[in-house]
Amino acid sequence: MCVQTQHNDWERPAEVSDLPLIEKHFPDYALEEAFDRMSENGFQPLTSDLVLLAAMLATPADAGGMRYVPFSGLDTTTSDMVKLPVMDQIEQWFENTALGSDMWKQASDWTEEVCDGRVHFAMNCGCGIVDVRAYGNGKWSQWLKDFNASRAQVVGRTSVVRYETNDVSRCDITSQQLLIWNRIRSCLESLPASLLDCDQVVA
Repeated sequence: MCVQTQHNDWERPAEVSDLPLIEKHFPDYALEEAFDRMSENGFQPLTSDLVLLAAMLATPADAGGMRYVPFSGLDTTTSDMVKLPVMDQIEQWFENTALGSDMWKQASDWTEEVCDGRVHFAMNCGCGIVDVRAYGNGKWSQWLKDFNASRAQVVGRTSVVRYETNDVSRCDITSQQLLIWNRIRSCLESLPASLLDCDQVVA
């Protein structure tokens, strides 16, 4: 793992007993099969991985067919990349999980079966579930072009600013995405500590 834990109760591998609590906050889909798929070949999905998956499923698709959950935003007045207080500590785990491509491929196979979409990460700036129809009708290609163009001026010279409040009026994070982030934090903070020794599991 590449994130310094702050010893929050939720900073640990997920367990089956977490699923009803996560589904209470994100009731759109039952997650047990997704958890099983993501656990294949010895992977240990974290609670944050399951909550991220649930959050993507709960996010309405945009015009490009993408159910996008941002890990950062772009300040439209300064071109700084921005983080919100509601993202504190959580978004680091979300960015880190982008490295788990095999685990997320298995998750994608499941999402394609249940909602006709596959998981994609966007330059560690966020991730979402793409409607498979968008691959063939040009919408996904256009989404990528628009996203990359919006961040072209900050590639390789990024300035990251943490806002003092969750005001999204100056950045490209939408109010709907902020609501999803509030649900993400509320969900994770509701999870109890594991009965297992987290340090032993991660080691």
